[in-house]
Amino acid sequence: MTDQIREQMSALLDGELAPGELGLLVRRMERDAELRRAFGNYVLAGESMRAPGGITASPGFATRVSAALDDGEVVPNATPARAPRAAARFKRPLAGVAVAAGAALSWVSWRRYAHTMLVAEHVGHQAECPGCRRQGFSAAPVEETGRPMQLIAACRRCGHRWPIDVVP
Repeated sequence: MTDQIREQMSALLDGELAPGELGLLVRRMERDAELRRAFGNYVLAGESMRAPGGITASPGFATRVSAALDDGEVVPNATPARAPRAAARFKRPLAGVAVAAGAALSWVSWRRYAHTMLVAEHVGHQAECPGCRRQGFSAAPVEETGRPMQLIAACRRCGHRWPIDVVP
């Protein structure tokens, strides 16, 4: 599967796929079982991220970040011809700390993304109806199952219900 097809599937789920590309993508999915399975994984990843009980930032997080950025004092770009040596010695370690913090943030973000994809793949393998072998189902909210990390799936075609474990 190419990156272009992945981008088209993502755009389809976001409602941003051009009408001309929609028919082509649907025809490809009709012929390609692996593409249908991948699309099911994309759908399940989105559903698991929007499911109740998901991990999100605390309320007001974006507001606090914006306020912190707005409070910063703007310094005009007027630097002396030669900066004092003490300031230069202070800036170099600070830049190193900033690079290390950026690398750590990138690593944490990547780990979270990788975990989300692992969960989506795990759920995707359970997405096929045991009754009619069809992919695609509706899921009951987490509260109805009695187990916090399990969904109850219901086949849209035959009505068969089965549990799906969300955590691998």
